[in-house]
Amino acid sequence: MESGVITDSQISASSVYSNQHVPQNARLQFKGAKAPFVPAGWRAGERNTNQWLQVDLQQTTRVIGIATQGRHDYDQWVTKYKLQYGDDGQPYSVYRRNGDISDTVFPGNTDRDTVVYHDIDPIIDARFVRVLPMDWIGAIGMRMELYSSQSKLLAGLLRITEVYEEYHCDVIPPLLTRCNPCLWATKCNTYLTDAPINYHQRCGVRNVAYVWMASMKTKVVSCNKICNFS
Repeated sequence: MESGVITDSQISASSVYSNQHVPQNARLQFKGAKAPFVPAGWRAGERNTNQWLQVDLQQTTRVIGIATQGRHDYDQWVTKYKLQYGDDGQPYSVYRRNGDISDTVFPGNTDRDTVVYHDIDPIIDARFVRVLPMDWIGAIGMRMELYSSQSKLLAGLLRITEVYEEYHCDVIPPLLTRCNPCLWATKCNTYLTDAPINYHQRCGVRNVAYVWMASMKTKVVSCNKICNFS
């Protein structure tokens, strides 16, 4: 949602406090504006447990995580919520973890801006996902993000932090030449990028880890090394 690939028409809600407090403002990290005023989050028009915020993924999608924030510009946040999901023409189901006999209640936020992330395990396969606020501070106001199981941006919902070490050797070895372990030559530099990183297989480049985090850019560790080739 934060990336904007999910269009405004795919985000809906049960009600709005005003024509400014729309569900399209519910994208994670959305900061709103002061002039003209744009609220930094969705606010429901009523304060009851019948309210919901929905994302239409446009096709059945595997959802494995959710992150929430309160409103950035006002003391309003959801402290507890449930999830509801469904597909075209099918009744919606309320999410339950394996073995639970009652609906799962997710802990929400305790302030305006801290991102609270939860794994969805077991996963949800659905086109529509709804957040059902159960309790709140001030009023029902929130921002959110959903995460898919795929290792790339899927309909704008997924953002993965991929942590790499890239070894830049003094000499580029010929094809099929083995690169022996390198020695540190200079201190590592880090930088951030929005673009996915797809390195070709080459000497000294290895994937260190995949880190699932909300609203983070890709982190790259670029190091100069002295290599011996054989």
